[in-house]
Amino acid sequence: MARLVNTFLNRDVSIEEWQIGRQALLDNVEAQVFFDWFQEQSDLNQLGDSDYIQTLIQNTLQRPATTEEISGYLLQLEEGTFSRDGVAVDIASSEEAITVIGSVIEIDGGV
Repeated sequence: MARLVNTFLNRDVSIEEWQIGRQALLDNVEAQVFFDWFQEQSDLNQLGDSDYIQTLIQNTLQRPATTEEISGYLLQLEEGTFSRDGVAVDIASSEEAITVIGSVIEIDGGV
């Protein structure tokens, strides 16, 4: 969840967002509810697929997307392998994202 905030919103998750998200996960809230919230908080839905992918990679990995990355994700979108939300999850869960953003460590109910 924390890395998805970076991916969609280009910022760190707040403690309040982390706690709300954590509770929502415990309450088995559908994943689409999270994705809808992210889309409402950003203007990413207004972007074409190439710009969407470029923005997600820039937000998450703090670097421009390569031509290969854009082409690969475009193909997966065209084939239906990934939805736009799936692209975001794939980028946010990558080893590079973990290295760049790090992992969230929860201590005493905080982040």
